[in-house]
Amino acid sequence: MKDQRDDLIYWLSLHLIQGLGSISFRNLLRYFGSPKEVFEAELSDILEVENIRSEVAARIVRREFLKDPQKVLKEIEREGARIITIEDSTYPKLLKEIYDPPMLLYIKGNDIPQNLGFIAMVGSRNPTPYGVKVSKDMAYALAKRGMGIVSGLAQGIDSASHWGCIEAGGIYSGSIGDRD
Repeated sequence: MKDQRDDLIYWLSLHLIQGLGSISFRNLLRYFGSPKEVFEAELSDILEVENIRSEVAARIVRREFLKDPQKVLKEIEREGARIITIEDSTYPKLLKEIYDPPMLLYIKGNDIPQNLGFIAMVGSRNPTPYGVKVSKDMAYALAKRGMGIVSGLAQGIDSASHWGCIEAGGIYSGSIGDRD
């Protein structure tokens, strides 16, 4: 269990490097094999990886993170959530097929069903009462028909969509934008 947690810390640490997006993260993994090996590499070796900017490579070598990875992991665990990596067997297969899939997912609750389709529902943060009702009803109907609902977690249309999905007993996911 300790080895698995240590491995996860390396994944989270790499994720917390400012300016390192999913494509560059993936390039590092292809080149070095694992996040741990990335952190064990020399600056000159990291700079050989395609699309790695010098300032990002320097942050990796200096272990300069946006937040302390150990504290972030403890907070995630305290919230009853967990992290799955793109290499984890529970990572959604359909999500891996997009051009730039996230390298880590933060999960709270059940695993995401492997072949579940999702609909993104986003809109105004200051909707009309009619907009809230339609969003909630539409998400409810979609969830009842087996679709998952994804949004940006903002108040308004996004949250109304989630409430409709929850009332239907559906699967929902919030997405927080990329750091790059």
